[in-house]
Amino acid sequence: QQDLLLPLSTLTGVQKIVSEMPTVKTTEEIIDTRKRDIVFLIDGSTKVGSSFSSVREFLLGVIGQLNVGLNSNRIAVVQYSTDPTVEFLLNTYSSKSEVLDAVGN
Repeated sequence: QQDLLLPLSTLTGVQKIVSEMPTVKTTEEIIDTRKRDIVFLIDGSTKVGSSFSSVREFLLGVIGQLNVGLNSNRIAVVQYSTDPTVEFLLNTYSSKSEVLDAVGN
């Protein structure tokens, strides 16, 4: 913080420098209570092949940050290739751990 303030003290006409700490939100302010239906459409063709594990890790990371449940964010996964394949529907799993397990397998 001091490193940021030192250059400011050389400005002409500056009477007083006030430093403030960043605003920190409480857990209650961070929790998102909106309900969403989120469908991940992923490429299941043979072209993806070796990078499929990266896609899986991406999905696990995103889903891990969401509030998942039947009364909050609902998740579905569909793979497309020659024909689309529904891996699971929005109402298949009722908890984040179930969705993460399904994506991880």
